[in-house]
Amino acid sequence: MNMDFSKTVLASLIFLIILSSNTSFADSNHHENDNDDTNQDVKSKLVKELIDWMISKGGFMDPRVEIRRWNPQDPTSYFGAFVNAPIQKDELLLQIPAAIKIQIDEEEEQAMKMQDEWDYDEQVCQLSWMLKMEYELGDESDYAPYINYLKAQPFGQIPAMWSPVGQHLLFEVQGDWSIHDFETQGEGEDMVMWLWKRFEPNCLFLNDTLNPFYISMAVQRGYDTALIPVYDMLNHYNDADKINSITRPSIYDQEDGFGVYALRDLEAGEELYYSYHACPDCRDTIDIWGTPEMLRDFGFVEPYPHRFHLRNNVTIFVDQVVEATDEDDGGISKSYVARCRDGKCPSKKWVTKQMEYLKNVERKQLAKSSSFIPKWEYATIKQYHKALTVALEAVLPLCTT
Repeated sequence: MNMDFSKTVLASLIFLIILSSNTSFADSNHHENDNDDTNQDVKSKLVKELIDWMISKGGFMDPRVEIRRWNPQDPTSYFGAFVNAPIQKDELLLQIPAAIKIQIDEEEEQAMKMQDEWDYDEQVCQLSWMLKMEYELGDESDYAPYINYLKAQPFGQIPAMWSPVGQHLLFEVQGDWSIHDFETQGEGEDMVMWLWKRFEPNCLFLNDTLNPFYISMAVQRGYDTALIPVYDMLNHYNDADKINSITRPSIYDQEDGFGVYALRDLEAGEELYYSYHACPDCRDTIDIWGTPEMLRDFGFVEPYPHRFHLRNNVTIFVDQVVEATDEDDGGISKSYVARCRDGKCPSKKWVTKQMEYLKNVERKQLAKSSSFIPKWEYATIKQYHKALTVALEAVLPLCTT
């Protein structure tokens, strides 16, 4: 570990110790980590209150849709939106009223859009300050059911808010893989300390520095200029065959809100998914966000297919192929296929170097760290390490130089 990183981790450790004593952190938008089973009845009650509040503000949820845990019998399984009866294509599933959104003022939003460059950092800062104000109002907030739901979420979901030991291990696993900077459209900071370096010194108001907790919430749960209750409980999938919902009109509509519709016919038991970076309002994120950026911003390793945006305008796409091997016992085999955008692959020298690096990290650090790192962080790091390894192994046969 270099000295600059060590100093930053030490500062973050001091901050997190102080913060964890009086603040709850939000869960991930996908496969949330919820190992605390002491408040499960409270959490389910808060979800119901959130939905009732949305409906009282002019919202709608089809009775065939329910927001619940993936496994109702497992109090640690994640929340999502599920269909309990068949629904036809184009039927309205949810109506999200504008009144429940925490959103940057429309005039300010339009002023931002008129600028030569879309200032993502400024949006995050403004939204973070708005969230802070509502948190401080508590039950007096106009958004109290949403704020109370957020306060009940588990601690430290995105890597920037992980434990220092978890952050360091992820930093080591990341190695030479580049992370894309949404604001500059170029190579960004590492996925661990980027939030601290980029936002904490700059999100100032009347000489008051914003608590990084609120910034992490705006990054993780925000939609550029808005936090959108209930809608932010729909989970992410990157597979076009899994994406089964779509929004109309724009999620940023400040007068009438928007609806969530069935993208195709739905069967009972299906979970509702949409893509966090390939949606009608996602701008060009599909070209700059990949699997590493999803982990950085949302705290999970997305399901396949994966996408890695590397240096020199190289992008690797990796998909998983699942095949039955024995119909009698239900056995399956998994293989992985890769392709490079426009046929432009990384060099064979770089790929083999990274493969060797990841093997060394696994042998020297990953295999020896499980008892020192929170369970959820360690499992996520292992999953990410595997995703990187699989991508390299799959793309290597395509590399010619």
